[in-house]
Amino acid sequence: MTRPPAWAAWILAHTRLRGDADILLGDMEEEFRFIHDRKGATAARNWYLWQALRSLPGFLNQQFEWIIIMFLRHLRISLRTFRKQPLFTAVNTIGLAVGLACCLLLTLFVQDELSFDRFHENADMLYRLERIQPGNESRSAFTDGPSARDIAIEYAEVEAATRTFREESLISVGDTRFFGEQIAYVDSTFLGMFSFQWMRGDRRTALSSPESIVLTESLAEKYFGTADALGRVVRINNTWDMTVTGIVADVPYNSHYTFDALAPFSKIQAKYPWLERYGSIAVISYVQLAPGADVPALEEKLKAFAAERGTFATAMPLRPITDIHLRSDVFEIDPQGDMGSVYLFGGITLLILLLACFNYVNLATAQSLKRYPEVGMRKVLGADRVQLILQFLGESALVTFAALALAGGLVWMVAPLMGAFLDRPLQGSSLLTPEGIGLMVLFGAGLSMASGFWPALKMARFEPIQVLQASRGSSRTSSAVRGTLIVAQFVISLVMIAATVVVGFQLRYMAQFDPGFDATNLVDIPLHDRTLADSVPALKSRFLASAGVVGVTNSSDGIGEFSWSTPVTYVGPDGSEVEKLAGFYFVDEDYLDTYGMSLVAGTSFTTQENGVVINEAFVRRMGWSSPEEALGKTFSFGNDAEIVGVVSDFHLRALTASVPPLVLANVARQSDSILTVRIAGSDVSATLARLRNAWNDVLPNWPFEATFVNETLQDRHHRFVLEGRLFTSFASMALFIACLGLFGLTAFMGAQRQREIGIRKVVGASTAQVVRLLSWELTLLVAVAIAVSIPLIYWSAESWLDQFAFRVDFTWYFIALPGALVLLFAWITVTYQSWQAARANPVELIHPGD
Repeated sequence: MTRPPAWAAWILAHTRLRGDADILLGDMEEEFRFIHDRKGATAARNWYLWQALRSLPGFLNQQFEWIIIMFLRHLRISLRTFRKQPLFTAVNTIGLAVGLACCLLLTLFVQDELSFDRFHENADMLYRLERIQPGNESRSAFTDGPSARDIAIEYAEVEAATRTFREESLISVGDTRFFGEQIAYVDSTFLGMFSFQWMRGDRRTALSSPESIVLTESLAEKYFGTADALGRVVRINNTWDMTVTGIVADVPYNSHYTFDALAPFSKIQAKYPWLERYGSIAVISYVQLAPGADVPALEEKLKAFAAERGTFATAMPLRPITDIHLRSDVFEIDPQGDMGSVYLFGGITLLILLLACFNYVNLATAQSLKRYPEVGMRKVLGADRVQLILQFLGESALVTFAALALAGGLVWMVAPLMGAFLDRPLQGSSLLTPEGIGLMVLFGAGLSMASGFWPALKMARFEPIQVLQASRGSSRTSSAVRGTLIVAQFVISLVMIAATVVVGFQLRYMAQFDPGFDATNLVDIPLHDRTLADSVPALKSRFLASAGVVGVTNSSDGIGEFSWSTPVTYVGPDGSEVEKLAGFYFVDEDYLDTYGMSLVAGTSFTTQENGVVINEAFVRRMGWSSPEEALGKTFSFGNDAEIVGVVSDFHLRALTASVPPLVLANVARQSDSILTVRIAGSDVSATLARLRNAWNDVLPNWPFEATFVNETLQDRHHRFVLEGRLFTSFASMALFIACLGLFGLTAFMGAQRQREIGIRKVVGASTAQVVRLLSWELTLLVAVAIAVSIPLIYWSAESWLDQFAFRVDFTWYFIALPGALVLLFAWITVTYQSWQAARANPVELIHPGD
């Protein structure tokens, strides 16, 4: 090697002796060659590297000082620029702050949704055992009572399993009674599988005795105050005395499975012996797999297990518990979320962020027109392209981090309100972790680059003479960029407003939807325990004797519930046996009249023991051509049944699901879950008081509870109502950001064209003509945005509405309403700015410096 290492020469050239760098490098190179000739290449290279290393501290110190000097210099220039343009600085900062605050709030929501069930130590190995139902191959979260226990015994891949059966119960502490507490009856393995925080007692033995019970912390405080609850006795359903053996922390809100107390599964099994039999589809089962277990292979084995044990299942798939909250496609005993909502609000986050960036880029490129002379002068004085890019990126970073700080303050204030709105503990302080702060810094840096790079590059690439000679008007390229960004802003706003309109119309449709019966003044009164079935005749008699009561019926389930489905078999036209799956309601003879349901064929229940009423969906499932054809048909569901009537479809659950095939069976021994009372509309509160008195006379040891059916119907769509309101709020913020940017941009355009406006006014143009002149370009851009947004609006609306079995149809006003609203906002904004410019004195516009 005859030349020194290039990188070492670069370090030497950038030491303190920068003015003498050429002389220094020349001397160093002569010495390098001298050593090379005398001692060889290795010695020369080592000597040169040593000289570079010796100068490295000075080099680093010099670079640090240079960075500080340049930073302070760029900071002074940036602050001076901001002071000269306060309106645009404020618009940029506020627009970015609002956009970032929306993004951070939505990020908190999405992060919260994704956190469900991940607090368990073995979360990755915990699965819920489900079953594929024969007949329609639908999936259910309920399994046979013995399945989980036997699977844990037979398959080595399963380390542990637990069955759970949750029931609302009456708990008495002394003379004080509490109803509505959710007791989960579980196997003793439950506490080892799930990582619910243990507070008091021995976790290993807390559920070893059938007479033991574990309370949550809040329940223990509710019953015993500050006194120690361990060893105290509580009475369950006026029947069992159970001893408190442990205290567990309250179930975290981000758990898909909730409870107020835990009791041994053997206790509920003694109460309901049928839980020990296969075919008892009533428990929710979980398994913990061994590390490295092959889940698909185990699911194949469980198909054979299901067939061998007669489980009423064609397969027994495993669902990760971390998927239950967002990806479940089965009926859940607790309300869950939806992955579509995460995608929806993740998309909103991205759109709002893009909107804020477009806003910044648009205003920054517009403002850059005023800085042509400054940039040209700096280039003439020796500034290179990198320095100019760093200057403009620095200004972008200042605005971005100022907006990020303001957004953080907004999130701090708004997050608790949003959490209360969504009934979950959202806190802005969760962003102040080291990881959160680091991510926000990286996010701010990335946003600074994304929003500031184009304006920086645009200004830095001009040659000095071109910049100094440039007019103050906008170039075609700048106009095209601004036009494109304005169109993009309004496309985003139009899509979000249209989505809000679609959500609003669908929610209104659901609120006004006819459920297939008259829900007005219909009240559900639950029977708290199956042992109370013998009291039903007395209760019905007392209720019907109460003034203001129109009708009373007893059924196995309330509206909105659907606890039992089973295959039914019948003989088809060709003589073969056909099996289909149907849901069952066990009701008494007053059910149809009390609910106000309409028969479309046949009669209501008769005295014949095996007569049933089916709904129209059952007729369609069986392939019969009409309700009349179904009359007299027979089928079996364990009992033989003959169809005596067909009722019009009525809706049990949310409108996301279609109406299931349903059988109303008049089997008195099964109709012991709920009493439904129709009240006359004259004096509802007085009638409820009379019902309470009648209940207390018959069942003095059980609390009276009444729920209006129309409230239950509304609760079915509670999640969609919340999401709709949340969506509307953020769509409004998106429109605000777009209009804020438009306000700043029109103000800038008016300032840029003030000389033209002055000349036009001098030659006779009216204020209205000037306003039309400045409004026309924007109106054209909004029209382009509307045209571009039409397919996007249609696609997004149809994608969201497809989750509903019953929905509104896409119509023209889903496009017309957002288009009119955006156009109105745009006209108001640009008209105000144009009117301000048009009212000014023409002389001042033509000669602003005079």
